[in-house]
Amino acid sequence: IIVEQANRLNQLAEDTLSITKLESGQLSYYFKIVNLERLIQDAISMVRLSSRHKIGYTIDPKILFIRGDQTKLRQVIQNLLSNAVKYSPKGGEVKVTAEEGPKEETILIAVADEGIGIPADQRDKLFQKFSRVQTGEAKDIKGAGLGLWICKEVVEAHGGTIWIESELGRG
Repeated sequence: IIVEQANRLNQLAEDTLSITKLESGQLSYYFKIVNLERLIQDAISMVRLSSRHKIGYTIDPKILFIRGDQTKLRQVIQNLLSNAVKYSPKGGEVKVTAEEGPKEETILIAVADEGIGIPADQRDKLFQKFSRVQTGEAKDIKGAGLGLWICKEVVEAHGGTIWIESELGRG
């Protein structure tokens, strides 16, 4: 319990520092060629997975290497995976996929789960700072509501877009 709470506190401190740097315009990005498979593997290894979840990933071989900030992109995938695990039931499957995007020189990275889903009327708030889903079992899950806002800022700094597709009760 102590280790878990220390990890939560550490993540909160990292998120708070990222927010401060983002808001002040002091967050630096270091773009380079990144091994996408390694980045996804690292993100998976940093998320506290229990034996109650199955996790897998597939990557289109045409996009094994991308240009981006490795640390920040790993944080995005790690935050998305962490949410997927937190909101998925025992035995739930979490999948990461990476493929060529619909536009030239874009990629699509998706994290899918079998979690509780998000009501349509709350989806617009998800990428706002300190915003969380406030329904049923989601109220009992701990979090500060910072991760998805940070994800949005990092993805947009890479020239991308982040969104959610969800059905209540279906992840």
